[in-house]
Amino acid sequence: MPLKEDPETGEDLGMTGGFSWRDETPAELAESFHRALTHGFTYEERSYGYWGPDEVLWLSFDRLESIRRKLVEVVGELGLGGAFSWGLEEDTPEFKHLRATTEWLEALARGKNGKDEL
Repeated sequence: MPLKEDPETGEDLGMTGGFSWRDETPAELAESFHRALTHGFTYEERSYGYWGPDEVLWLSFDRLESIRRKLVEVVGELGLGGAFSWGLEEDTPEFKHLRATTEWLEALARGKNGKDEL
C-alpha cells in the first residue's frame, strides 16, 4: 500500500485527494477551490460543498458557520461538557477554526450556567 502522507512531516503526498488549509492549493485545483469558496453551498444545514460539473469534482469542507452550527447542535443541545477535534494541522495557519471553536464553546458554557468555567 503506498504512503499517503510523509512519515516525517505529515505532508500530504497527493494520494488522498485532499489538501489542508495550511497547504498550498494544488495548481490543478486552484480554480475549482476558488469557485468552491465563492459559489459553494450549505447542504443538510451544516455542511458546505461545491460540485464542479466541468471537472466532475466534489469539494467539501467546514466553514466557520458550519462548525458553529455543529457545536450548537451537538454540544449545546445534548448538554455536553465540551468538544474535541482531531487534525489541528489541517486548520488555517492562524488557527482560525480552533479559535472560533474555543470562542463558541465558551459562549455555550456561559449560556448554560451564566458563568465561564472553561
